[in-house]
Amino acid sequence: MREPDRSCRNDASGDAAVAAPTSPRRRRRMDWLMVLVLMFMYFGIYLIHPFQRFVGSDMITHLKCPLITVTVPFWTVPLYAVVLPIGIFVLVYMRRRDAYDLHDAILGILFSVLVTGVLTETTKNAVGWPRPDFFWRCFPDGNEVYDRLGNVVCHGKKSFVLDGYKSFPSGHASCLLVAKLVYLQFFPSPHYHRDDFVPTPVQSRTIVQTSDIPVQSRTIVQPSDIPAIAPVGRPMDIEAPAPLESRGL
Repeated sequence: MREPDRSCRNDASGDAAVAAPTSPRRRRRMDWLMVLVLMFMYFGIYLIHPFQRFVGSDMITHLKCPLITVTVPFWTVPLYAVVLPIGIFVLVYMRRRDAYDLHDAILGILFSVLVTGVLTETTKNAVGWPRPDFFWRCFPDGNEVYDRLGNVVCHGKKSFVLDGYKSFPSGHASCLLVAKLVYLQFFPSPHYHRDDFVPTPVQSRTIVQTSDIPVQSRTIVQPSDIPAIAPVGRPMDIEAPAPLESRGL
């Protein structure tokens, strides 16, 4: 985040000055406040009970995958989605020495992961799609029980059963692929200082050729030379500039 001009500016009529823009420190506080709000939103939505979709006997036959331990633990998601990108940002900072870009990069990856997490958990709770091992979550002893409408009556651990309704979309895929990889492919960002610009050979030749043109031969158009209102339906006569060969260049 670059330091903006804090000076007040007056309007053309000389009236009261326009209020100065918000200070960068205050904007940073608001950004980190939004990060905290998104964190509370994520954990609040995570604790909400999902929609319990109707699961009948014909559907339960496809949800009998073996109940195994989690192959990718939950604690690995913030490790790969947040800690690893921040390590990459620090390596870039050690080369560029730009604290503003380091701050913006860390803030951006946190926003990316938290917004993706909030949308993912909201979709999980709204869809309520059962996991492939839902049968063993609902009936740990293997005895199936249904109500008079044909829906399952689970007698497993309540928190374990509710988590079985959160199959779609995958939180690991959304945070690791969408939030981290999509964000990292746009980093480092191209908005660096002008003094960091290194022209290509073609751009260098163009700059040299342009600088060789004498100032006297350059045509400068003043605002007063342009008519204020052009007649409707009448073409304007604009004289094309003379080629460089005729100027003796």
